[in-house]
Amino acid sequence: MGSRAFLCLLLGTGILFSCAGLKRLPKAEKDRNLKIMSYNIRYAQEGVGEISWSNRKELLIRQLKEVPVDIYLLQEPLDQQIIDIKKALTNFSFVGDRRVENVKWGGYNAIFYNEDKFALLESNTFWLSETPEQESKGWDAKQVTIATYALLKDKATRKRFYVLNTHLDRVGEVAKLESLKLIKRKIEEINKKHYPVIIGGDFNSKETTAPIAYFDKYFKDAKKVAQTAPIGPKGTFNYFNSRIPHKYRIDYIYVSKAIKVKSYQVLDNQYEGRYPSDHYPVYVALMLP
Repeated sequence: MGSRAFLCLLLGTGILFSCAGLKRLPKAEKDRNLKIMSYNIRYAQEGVGEISWSNRKELLIRQLKEVPVDIYLLQEPLDQQIIDIKKALTNFSFVGDRRVENVKWGGYNAIFYNEDKFALLESNTFWLSETPEQESKGWDAKQVTIATYALLKDKATRKRFYVLNTHLDRVGEVAKLESLKLIKRKIEEINKKHYPVIIGGDFNSKETTAPIAYFDKYFKDAKKVAQTAPIGPKGTFNYFNSRIPHKYRIDYIYVSKAIKVKSYQVLDNQYEGRYPSDHYPVYVALMLP
């Protein structure tokens, strides 16, 4: 049984997510608006004190539900985390596959989308390597890495768009650059009708590095093109520690040229004096063409 089938057997129900309090907008504009969160939630561990999944699960779910979100791009969740989050987000569906099958630490790049608003038309996962159609480690990477994408249709407007979620290798500099080149080629391969594209994830790359310079040539960095001033800290990695400066941005959301970025925010809230993950969520408001 594949990982997706396994999860389908286990996913339950839970607390209904609410989008109350949204600003009133003209209907045509509101229907084209999207709220996206990209968030490395850190893989589940037990026996590590406050950062054990059982000790931060409720804090993280509280953070996920604290702002209105249409699509979550979550990096690193393991099976139990997927199950726990799906129970809390009952009107959300999930797509994704493990980066390594049949291994305890085979995390996902999960895409959760509001099933009341969107219909799933297509999805797939590919490996960031020279052989992307099979489980494999690429170039100088230390770990196996993947990207997961979905083609969604807005049920109200019937507009179609792609979302892609990825997590680049932490060490391999060649792998980071080649992985983004592969993602660009894959988007060109699947997106023959030139639908809008949203790409998010943990790129494990600072803003001044070659992988980011490469991607900046082809997609718009949401932070750089937002119509309002960015909110929140510059950095997106917090080490579970509020006492040291968090100055490095390694988590990004990119969009294709026709998408407007209305706002960009790094959410650095603490809950009970703690961060729910060692990363901050990146949260953007977009408007589709």
